[in-house]
Amino acid sequence: MPQGQYWIQGNSSVKTLGDTKNYYTGRVFNEYGQRNNFRAAAYQRLDVGVQFHKAKNGHERIWEISLYNATNHQNPFFYYFDATNTSTVGGAKKTVNTLKQVTLFPALPSVSYNFKF
Repeated sequence: MPQGQYWIQGNSSVKTLGDTKNYYTGRVFNEYGQRNNFRAAAYQRLDVGVQFHKAKNGHERIWEISLYNATNHQNPFFYYFDATNTSTVGGAKKTVNTLKQVTLFPALPSVSYNFKF
């Protein structure tokens, strides 16, 4: 994850008709620290399942009921930055980056049926 940002102005030398001033284009660059300097939130989950077997006439039926992530822990799938403009002055730009987390799977139940012959 970036530890900071800096902005560089560059002269683009673009002029419009009748205009004598140069326009500036700015780019934002991220400053990264050392490698592996970010630690994601802890990942944990509990999966629970139960199977019911019944054999009859050489055939076997199996019902399985399970629950993925039974504790409903909000595990991080990936992170991203959300930039919001916090300036109160018209035309000025002051952005604040906020680290956001995306979570994929909450507690998911499943039911399956198998028939063996």
